[in-house]
Amino acid sequence: MFSCLFDMIDFGFAQYLSNTEHKFAIRGSPLYMAPEILLCHEYDARVDLWSVGVIMYECLFGKAPYSSDSFHELAEKIKNCRNIEIPKGSYVSEECKDLLLSLLKHEPTERLSFDEFFSHDFLDLEHTPTEENYEKAITLAQRAVTADKEKNNQEAFHLYCDALRYFVPLLINETDVQKKKYLRMRINEYINRSEKLKQLIMDSSSNNEKNAETSSQIKEKNLGVLQKLGINSFPYQELRILSKTTFDMASALEMGEVGEQYFAEGNYALALEKFKSSLGILMRVLAKEPPGRRRDLLHQQIQTWMNQAESTKGLLATRMLNDSTTEPIKNNQCLIQ
Repeated sequence: MFSCLFDMIDFGFAQYLSNTEHKFAIRGSPLYMAPEILLCHEYDARVDLWSVGVIMYECLFGKAPYSSDSFHELAEKIKNCRNIEIPKGSYVSEECKDLLLSLLKHEPTERLSFDEFFSHDFLDLEHTPTEENYEKAITLAQRAVTADKEKNNQEAFHLYCDALRYFVPLLINETDVQKKKYLRMRINEYINRSEKLKQLIMDSSSNNEKNAETSSQIKEKNLGVLQKLGINSFPYQELRILSKTTFDMASALEMGEVGEQYFAEGNYALALEKFKSSLGILMRVLAKEPPGRRRDLLHQQIQTWMNQAESTKGLLATRMLNDSTTEPIKNNQCLIQ
């Protein structure tokens, strides 16, 4: 079966290999071919996803994942399904790493689908710099300003963050110097205001927790009575109490709390990671949860952290923007990461 690899080589490439294989590293299409093609297995359009992964890997690290000095060496690496790893000393975001390794799956059925590719968080095609998205950004910013004037801090904060997710790609893509300067000024205003609103929200939440501490302790001791009375104060504390009998839910809620702590500290990358991990578990728990008070509280908390995760993405995008404009590109790596 493996001999068919050589049957696939076109005449020109075969002639090239016969004379220079020992002198030059392989170049051209074989490096980008999916394993199922090179191994003469049945294949479909998913081979293109492998090729995208190889190109992405080259952009990031300056070499193909299976860089080889000969076709035989390349074939052996593919045949043995040698693990594809991120080069030591290199840094890419978790989203970038997830997309890259999901594309470079040897088994086609394990490779992500085209729909999953186009909807992946790393690509973020929803916020591409288009005229339509510019209008969305303006609309969101206007709604944020209105909510801000009405002292609706939480709504204003989320809207500013949503607007920033559209504005940042627009800024990066803008080529006109004056427009770029103006856009950057407005983005800085929205960043500063969203950070101030975040602090106001955190301060308000902290004060509420201090005032509610005694009542929360009473509630834990008298939960049954409170439920019968229909008292809905402090829903998160109630959810924590109700989660004690379900390990997955309890641990996921702890992850979410850690995410909130990172968020408050401004460590948005770790905050987003914790929110995603927490929500992934809680969504599975919710799908199996029977109707009732606990399910309602769980659904409410999931919505809260989903909104906070989206806002975190907005603030994280501004951090990444600052990094990309102040730090030089190292090791010939693309800004794709």
